[in-house]
Amino acid sequence: MKKLLLSAFIMALTITTVYSGLSFTNGLTHYTSAASVSVNDSLAFVPNSDVVVLVDINKFLGTKLFNSLLNNQKSRKEFQEFEEKAAIYGFNMRQIQSVAVGVNLNQQKADDSKFCAVVTGGFDREKILSSIAASPDKVTIESEEYQGRTVYLLTDKEKQANKLAASSGVKGAKIDEKIAVTFLNSQTLSIGTLDRVKDSIDVQNGKQVSVTSNQQMNNYINTTSTTAIFRFAAIIPEKQKSATSGNKSVGAKAAANDDSPFGNPEKLLEAVQSAYGSVDFATGVQLETTALIRSESEAKQISDALNGLLFLGRSALQGDPKQTSLAKMLDGVVISGGLKDVRLNVNIPEALLNEVIKSVTEKQASPSAKK
Repeated sequence: MKKLLLSAFIMALTITTVYSGLSFTNGLTHYTSAASVSVNDSLAFVPNSDVVVLVDINKFLGTKLFNSLLNNQKSRKEFQEFEEKAAIYGFNMRQIQSVAVGVNLNQQKADDSKFCAVVTGGFDREKILSSIAASPDKVTIESEEYQGRTVYLLTDKEKQANKLAASSGVKGAKIDEKIAVTFLNSQTLSIGTLDRVKDSIDVQNGKQVSVTSNQQMNNYINTTSTTAIFRFAAIIPEKQKSATSGNKSVGAKAAANDDSPFGNPEKLLEAVQSAYGSVDFATGVQLETTALIRSESEAKQISDALNGLLFLGRSALQGDPKQTSLAKMLDGVVISGGLKDVRLNVNIPEALLNEVIKSVTEKQASPSAKK
């Protein structure tokens, strides 16, 4: 599921780059912000989903963390060049307000899970479409009508989205080469798999309900911090019986894993029924996550396993002067649990975060790192 979340988020962000034949880099120049469009405005168009991810792009661009990342001269230069090119294709990074991603999980084959990302902001529709049409060697475009809206089918000939996913460390996360896009209004577009984009049109036309009508999902989302930059909620569908459930060798392997001090990871993950949380970068980094577990015994086992791994990490870093910053970061990690839940809280102060960024930047700039 982690790969699905990240790849869906990546696809949402690459709407400004992949289909204009550009590659994504980091950096930003100043623009006047578009009229404010909240994350909830994006969520209102997302059809019912198993996983929801909300990102306040505009808020993130104003954080100290983002500005710290741009202190790297090379990074700033690359981003400025990217943004200038993006402007030619009708995209203004400062006017992308928020992204809401909805994913329907396929329990049998993760790569076949369906998603759509609703992106809000200011878009020059005609300029975007004409620019895409002018790059047939990189992107081809088809269209079809659905419920009064034009749905554009874009084929990424250079497979930039998959390259971006790989470069982001999401190995094995495959994004379909053909992606559907539609403009729901002047400030909102929907991008994703064809059927899910059509679902978002149905939501707009009142023929389907949005994910906000899912009471359980809505409760989870509302439980997360409304001021956070990144929020998520997930309800894991009822597991379908695996064809290998009766395989003796699989059962033997699972039994062997149960003897490890951390239990059987696959079995423990199956015990997670739902989860929600948030990440904020207002001052440093704050992460709050709650996972709801099937039983009290499994919740305790998961909590004990995670605390065991945390203890091993702290022990490995203890006394190593080169890992002082990382050791301090682990001190800000707290794992706790209730009767049927496990909570993970991470708090990295701004000063420590700057220390870590500085350390990483210095390592990248060192002669040994360039070899």
